[in-house]
Amino acid sequence: MQAKSFPSPYKLVITRNETDPANEAHVSIFDCMTDPIPRGNGNDTRLSKLSHCCSTSLILFEKVLRKINAGKELEGTGCKYYLVAMDINRWRDAKETDEGNWRHRSYALKLANSEAIFRDAIGAPIHNSGTNTPDASEY
Repeated sequence: MQAKSFPSPYKLVITRNETDPANEAHVSIFDCMTDPIPRGNGNDTRLSKLSHCCSTSLILFEKVLRKINAGKELEGTGCKYYLVAMDINRWRDAKETDEGNWRHRSYALKLANSEAIFRDAIGAPIHNSGTNTPDASEY
């Protein structure tokens, strides 16, 4: 019997496109034991930076994330990876105002139990006394 391996707590996804933005980018995925994109020290890792990405980049990242979360590594765990930080690097000597030159992206994914997150967000299920009329104490 083969031993079950556990998924890594973090993944680092790097996409690079050094030519035409319409071309498919190269994707590298690395397992990490700690957060691969540290916060602080002037690093702007806010997810709002996704607004700087073109549609092609967002679609590519969505495909990569779906593929990672559909992998055998997570089967039966109740877990999935969530985006927690990102970084966008400018291409060559591009200025921040050059819209089309944000071609190197890094995404930090964190493993979490999606069932527990859902339970914590929604709360415990409401149980009534078996009647179809809810008890006022349940609200």
